[in-house]
Amino acid sequence: HPQSNPWSVRVRYQIPQEEQALLDNIEVARAHTDEAEKDYYKGLARELTPLFQYYWKSGNFVKCVDVCQEILQIKERLVGRYNESYAQMQANLAQAYMYSGKYEEGRQVILSMLDTYQGIPEIQNAAFYLNNCSLVGVFFLQVGDFENAVKYSLEALELFDKYTVEPMNKCLALAVIAAAYTSLGDYQKAERYYMEDLAILPHTHVEYGKALNNLGLL
Repeated sequence: HPQSNPWSVRVRYQIPQEEQALLDNIEVARAHTDEAEKDYYKGLARELTPLFQYYWKSGNFVKCVDVCQEILQIKERLVGRYNESYAQMQANLAQAYMYSGKYEEGRQVILSMLDTYQGIPEIQNAAFYLNNCSLVGVFFLQVGDFENAVKYSLEALELFDKYTVEPMNKCLALAVIAAAYTSLGDYQKAERYYMEDLAILPHTHVEYGKALNNLGLL
């Protein structure tokens, strides 16, 4: 009798039950090829989204990248590129790359996200938009391009004058600018932006302690 492959059995049981259930749902959705094209892709995206969320919460950002890319392809097919849902998924993909240590890939995606936002006639979710724009500076900071980290973070701060959002939304951009100026050796400007950051953050916030510590190290 031919022997079964013991490795395939081990791999099967290594997959957590929750993940396997999500994968099974996706396979069922993929099998519905008799549906109208739009319904087929809507159904597939509906099943892919929980898998993306599962991988994100599990910290499996490498798998997050694959799922994000497929969801983006579906969104572009269904609603086109220039909408906020597509831009948000680009931001998710960029962050998945970043958490996977692939900063250059993430930077390319986040810049593409900016282009997407520029093609949207009217922004509906200002908080997401501003937060995602603030992420651009993070990627340049991660790859050591401090001048562009400052440039894009300042551009993000300028957007706050156009939208009514909580001041806390500014803190990411302020922290990036301060860190970038610190790396550039411009401690006077770094101090200015750390002070602005501290003026907004609640004293009990974890980032307040980080900013205060960084200020003390100047």
